[in-house]
Amino acid sequence: MAQDNGPAGTNQPRKLSTVCMLGSITAALVWTIITAIHGYTTWPHIPMDISASDPATQAAFQSVITRHAVVHAIIGLAPLILVMLFRSYICRRRG
Repeated sequence: MAQDNGPAGTNQPRKLSTVCMLGSITAALVWTIITAIHGYTTWPHIPMDISASDPATQAAFQSVITRHAVVHAIIGLAPLILVMLFRSYICRRRG
């Protein structure tokens, strides 16, 4: 069975536009860096008027830190993962 990957019935594989790929990856990496900076600057902390040695406070604080890290990881990595998954659809050379 012949595999037809190219345009107009040719048997040549499709080529991705290098500029499109670099632009997509650069935009995704910039998004990831901005999200990392935002995550760092909004890192949770325990206020001075609350006892940091209380076990309930420590458990709640650990929960907040975990949620903060997971949410920012998902938000930061989603564009990069999407670019990697859909790169052949986004950056297909036309013509």
